[in-house]
Amino acid sequence: MTTVTHRDYANIDPAGMDDDPGNWVAENKVKNAHSPAMRRKIGAWRWPLIREPVVREQLIDWVTEADRIIDFGGAAGPLGYGSIVVDRIGTHRGLEDIDGKVDLIFTAHTLEHVIDLGLVLCAFHWKLTDNGRLFILVPSHRAKGLRAEVWPHHAQTFCLSTNGKLSPDYVQLDQLLARHRFIPRKVAEGHENIAIFAEKVP
Repeated sequence: MTTVTHRDYANIDPAGMDDDPGNWVAENKVKNAHSPAMRRKIGAWRWPLIREPVVREQLIDWVTEADRIIDFGGAAGPLGYGSIVVDRIGTHRGLEDIDGKVDLIFTAHTLEHVIDLGLVLCAFHWKLTDNGRLFILVPSHRAKGLRAEVWPHHAQTFCLSTNGKLSPDYVQLDQLLARHRFIPRKVAEGHENIAIFAEKVP
């Protein structure tokens, strides 16, 4: 399988993407999601990263139940589903640019670039409704090439508190969420990614 880098993804034109890439991925049970032609067809590079069927199905349930969604960091590959993209290279550059509260914040392969995670999680909590939900997908510490000490564009390396003894420099994402008043409802870790479904504690 060919390795796809962030530079490859940056070449995708958001204006030419499908309106609802998540539906297309689910309906077609995508297998070769990393080919350039398939990425263009899907319209979003982050959906193929969600390989676990249980994770993908849960995410689609949450997305379809939400009235308002923020896609945090999705300018190069929007989530779809009518979500509002907040990204430093997009129309909405910060959460404060969006009026009112939202039901779901989706962020995939963005938080590893953030230096002040606490500030961002406080902002997520503030922006979500009382019953708001948060979905996070980040690289796992198991993907050695994506660790912060190796990949120059990453500020964080993530793990889970259940992983046992790991570097104190790694961020235990489930514990960090709990400290910022989110309840992790479902956690999945593969070799490359950690996915967490969390709900806001009002």
